[in-house]
Amino acid sequence: MAGATQLIVAVGAVLIIVYCLILVTRRTLSFAVVMSGALLTSVLFAAVPPQESMDVYAYGYFGRLVATFHQNPYTIPLYESSQDPYLLLAHAKQTLQSPYGPGWTGLSAAVVSVTGTRTGLAVQIFRIIAIGSFFGTVLVLRTLLAHHPHANNALILYAWNPLVLFEVANNGHNDIVLVFLLLLALRAYQRRRYFWVAPALAAAFLIKFVAILVVPLVLIALLRDRTLQKRDWRLLVTGSAASIAVTVVTFLPFWRGVGTFNYLIFLAQYIGLPLLHPLTLGISILRFAGVSKPMVPIVLLFVGRALFGVIALWTAHRLWKNGSHWLPASFGVLFAGFLGFGLTYFEPWYLLWLLPFIFFWPRRMWEPAAFVITVFGLAGTILVS
Repeated sequence: MAGATQLIVAVGAVLIIVYCLILVTRRTLSFAVVMSGALLTSVLFAAVPPQESMDVYAYGYFGRLVATFHQNPYTIPLYESSQDPYLLLAHAKQTLQSPYGPGWTGLSAAVVSVTGTRTGLAVQIFRIIAIGSFFGTVLVLRTLLAHHPHANNALILYAWNPLVLFEVANNGHNDIVLVFLLLLALRAYQRRRYFWVAPALAAAFLIKFVAILVVPLVLIALLRDRTLQKRDWRLLVTGSAASIAVTVVTFLPFWRGVGTFNYLIFLAQYIGLPLLHPLTLGISILRFAGVSKPMVPIVLLFVGRALFGVIALWTAHRLWKNGSHWLPASFGVLFAGFLGFGLTYFEPWYLLWLLPFIFFWPRRMWEPAAFVITVFGLAGTILVS
């Protein structure tokens, strides 16, 4: 394990050096070189066991609950002892409830129905899904930035981003699948493939529920878009109806009312923040101001959600004012506000939600933002480990 960690640190250090040189010198590389470098690094990171995060084993555990034991991973009783091999590798000896969408749960069940208790094979399949989504993300991002004068630099900073490569190729996080589907929704909108906008958003929601945040932004962009014809609206309504039907059908096997979201409700009230997080500073300020310890979480939740609400309203107003061309950038602003103030339980790989969308901001903003986000995420990984 020590050798694996050293390999990741060494490759990560090289990537950070290259990353800094690109920022300073404005160097550009061919797309083939960018993709080849990303592929080589992905293979290296996927060749060693997961480091720092064991979520990929949790995917296998939730899939096995469905495929093998026919249990509901959203409502399974907590704190029951279990010797499931995936759960043990996830460093948990007791049952867990799933925070993931039913689409991902169904996909996990399909994977485990093939791999059984061969945990190593399951991990590699989940990694292949993540890496495939990562390369899909790069390709879609390239098309969305096709007319951007500095698109090549943006692709390098994303495809060779050490935080992204580590969390995707080594830890296999499904957040990259969410991002890929959100970018597909934007691409469908850009290409006027209106039928597919809602299905892409629904698929993202079925992977991770956080995708629901961007739906109001898409609705605002559509209402603001004066180029839409009656035929376009019919396609949008048809695609939305089909998406709602598929979402309902996907939820049905797991639906137990509000209890389906028990774990999400718990996370929404739990405060688990890294040292460098803005709300961590807020905790210190509240304690310094004399707020009693039991009241700190209550005040923090209220203030944090209020600040996020302000950011969300500002984003919606800016989108309405600037039109649909600002939609991809609005995703980045909304996720930045949510990660900074609306979310009180934070993991470094959540930054994957934000990173691809900052490249639609003005260049003077996205270059330093890419660097700061990457350093913050890597620092969070080190502090957690």
